[in-house]
Amino acid sequence: MKIKNIINEGIKNFALEADDQAVKEALGELLPDMKAYEQKTEKFKKELNFLMMAQDNQKKTDILMEVAKRFEEALLKGTEKPVAMLKQLIASNQGFALNKSFENLTKEEIVEIIKDKNLVELLNKLDEE
Repeated sequence: MKIKNIINEGIKNFALEADDQAVKEALGELLPDMKAYEQKTEKFKKELNFLMMAQDNQKKTDILMEVAKRFEEALLKGTEKPVAMLKQLIASNQGFALNKSFENLTKEEIVEIIKDKNLVELLNKLDEE
């Protein structure tokens, strides 16, 4: 093993095992403006958190659209089990009033019905069909 690798490994182990104050002191020697470094780090954490939440929201939206699409297809085909599931969801959704025939639900209306449900569970049930 090269000396450089040994040194880098030692620094990494120190950072992992040392207490926070020791790490801050070591960084303070390396960084002339610790306050600016902490501000940059905090800003980076906030940006990273925002991006992770946005990605999570996008995944949820993608799953929601997939479930709605499958229910819409089931309505068009008249597939028994998914149609029964959707009827049950409508019956349990007190905020949703069905003002037209069940078979003519739009994708947007289906999204309204299923948006607060466990989408992964619904997707699994639809996959069983």
